[in-house]
Amino acid sequence: FPLTEEDIIVLKSSFSFDASIWQLFWWTMSGASVYLLPAGWEKDPVQMIEAFSSEKVTTAHFIPAMVNSFLDAMETEP
Repeated sequence: FPLTEEDIIVLKSSFSFDASIWQLFWWTMSGASVYLLPAGWEKDPVQMIEAFSSEKVTTAHFIPAMVNSFLDAMETEP
């Protein structure tokens, strides 16, 4: 899945989580930008929606359990 210079990827995984390693470097190889989600916001779909919108995030990855919560929150947010 390619990124471009216009993309903004959100980094929301803890650096201590080994699966976050690719998130740390993926965006640098394509010239994209990164938005660092504030600590604790990765558990709050409403805060994520607000941040993604205000920061114009184009790419985010979720664990399957979080996708449903995120989509449910999107349905209720104006």
